[in-house]
Amino acid sequence: MNWLDYTILAVITIGVLRGAVKGFIHGIFSAGGFIVAIIIGKKYYGSLAKLLLEKTSIEKFLINIIENNKVIEAFSFVFPADKGFNNIYQFVVLVIINCIAIFIVFIGARICIGLLEALLKEVFSLPVLSIYNHSFGAILGLANGILIILFLFAMLIPLASIEKFSFLYSSMEDSLLSRYFYDYNFIFNWILNSVTNIF
Repeated sequence: MNWLDYTILAVITIGVLRGAVKGFIHGIFSAGGFIVAIIIGKKYYGSLAKLLLEKTSIEKFLINIIENNKVIEAFSFVFPADKGFNNIYQFVVLVIINCIAIFIVFIGARICIGLLEALLKEVFSLPVLSIYNHSFGAILGLANGILIILFLFAMLIPLASIEKFSFLYSSMEDSLLSRYFYDYNFIFNWILNSVTNIF
């Protein structure tokens, strides 16, 4: 186990403990809000990514940065050479832009859901449901922790392809738990599918 494994375990443990302390009622808003934010992110980040490509110079800016660094071979196995990309640099840049877009949409959705939760807290201020409230809260905390890790991995995977951040790739390779959050990362798969569908 390495630092990445300990970080994963820490996030999950904190999620479970926080869920148990806060209880099911709060947890349902937290986990539900996270899931809703991911769904909103999936639906709208593609449009934001296209807007960033068409209305800003972010693609050129990122290509200049990445061309000054080497893209390690580790990322080349997901490079779809038959999809019309000029080179792996363009592909990595588009993946990063999609990551930025989903991050912006996700954070925006989380803020809106948080405001809604604050407004409705008084309406849903039910009596404490004792052991059931805390037990189900812990389960929701576990789910929330796993979703947070999947989201973070979706953001880190493109960075790990750049030589400057190759320590991330090495850490993922040496980690016992990382492969589960890499192989089954539906968020990153959405991003890859969105990039390949542009062409």
